[in-house]
Amino acid sequence: MARKWWKAFIPKTPRGTLRPQNRCSRCGYSWYPRGNNVSLRCPSCGARFNYAEVVSNNPGPTGCASCLAIGCGGVLLLWVMGMCGAMFGSRTPQEAPTVATAKATPRDPAPSTSGKQSDPAVTRPNPPVIPMNPEPPVERVELAPPPRRVDPLRPPPGWASEWRQLTHVKAQVAAVAYAPAPLVNAKGVRSFSDAPCVLIWLRFENVGPTPRTVRRYQPSSECTLTSPDGLSLIGEVFGARSLDNPNPFTQPLPPGGEPVFGLIAFSSPARPVGNHTLSLDAVRVGEAGRFVFTIPGDVWRGR
Repeated sequence: MARKWWKAFIPKTPRGTLRPQNRCSRCGYSWYPRGNNVSLRCPSCGARFNYAEVVSNNPGPTGCASCLAIGCGGVLLLWVMGMCGAMFGSRTPQEAPTVATAKATPRDPAPSTSGKQSDPAVTRPNPPVIPMNPEPPVERVELAPPPRRVDPLRPPPGWASEWRQLTHVKAQVAAVAYAPAPLVNAKGVRSFSDAPCVLIWLRFENVGPTPRTVRRYQPSSECTLTSPDGLSLIGEVFGARSLDNPNPFTQPLPPGGEPVFGLIAFSSPARPVGNHTLSLDAVRVGEAGRFVFTIPGDVWRGR
């Protein structure tokens, strides 16, 4: 094994050297301890100590060797520190600022092209951030209004009779159909009849100078529907329900005003065949006589 080079500069300690002396802190007596013991009992006064004061009056060769080793180590440490200073000591704090200093130091304002010095107190707004993939604008689609309830008194498109006039009031069969009837109960719940029936829509207008009123027509002697064989159809009965007629029982009919509509339902087990005759007593509109209409057999249709 190669011998360490630095051991050549440390002199060997001769055997038989004296150990450091112990001194009694009570009487001042000093002595050399025997063996490996520290000899914490004073031979002069017999006092015992937890520790003894070591006296090195004559360090001898061992002390010189220790001083030489400490001196060589100090020289080596100074040499290493000098080399480190030569390598890293040439940089100044201005050339290598710390991270905190670099972050805290504000940027110098850009030089003005017009030759005027910019005011450092004026802050410039940040440019807007433009996304890489902008989303297309959302188009607002207007929703359709909620569906309105169909007025059951409004006649459906199709066949309509000629006008019949008595004095100042004229009447018309606006439409006919063989379909389920629109119904309503006492709680206002609307529905349709289970079986189809004969439905006839009426229209009245006032062409005279005096106001009139229209009382609701219902199947009776004042409102009859006769089949081709001369039989009269009876009115349809819906039990706890009735025809959905939102208008009052008696409606005003002013001169030149809006027409008044009505709905009548007759019972029929099958679709009507042939020409039917509808007769209305004009007393319900304040006139004398009857309105008579002929309904052809080919105009009945399902609604």
